[in-house]
Amino acid sequence: MTDTNTTGTWLATTVKTLGEQAAALTELRIVTAVGSVTLETVGDDAGRPQQVISGTAKAMESRIGLVSGDTTTLMDAAFVTGDYQSVRAFHEAQVGNGRQIVTDNIAAVRSLIGLLDDLWVQSRQTGEDPAGSEAGGTGPDPAGR
Repeated sequence: MTDTNTTGTWLATTVKTLGEQAAALTELRIVTAVGSVTLETVGDDAGRPQQVISGTAKAMESRIGLVSGDTTTLMDAAFVTGDYQSVRAFHEAQVGNGRQIVTDNIAAVRSLIGLLDDLWVQSRQTGEDPAGSEAGGTGPDPAGR
């Protein structure tokens, strides 16, 4: 038998961890590059890994703010008036795919949160720990109820 607060603590910790991970995901970056490309991973101002394109490649980059919804696209002139105009449509399709992936992932996270909430309610009613051992489930739920 485990501590009666185990269930509440386990769920609260799980939800907190998910929230922290989600908070770090603020931007989707989509890059299309043509030519000689070298990808390097360096730390950004916050110490997070960031891929940098170096070499002689012509590149197009879109960044989608996952919180604001704003999209910023930077591109070499070759994608507008030069030899790589046809590649631009490919990049635009990738941006559309990225938006759909984000939408699908948000739905999956919402579903996961709903399942965790259901699990907490069930554990309070049955006194069972979601990890499989018995617990009273008397701690606060992940939403602080």
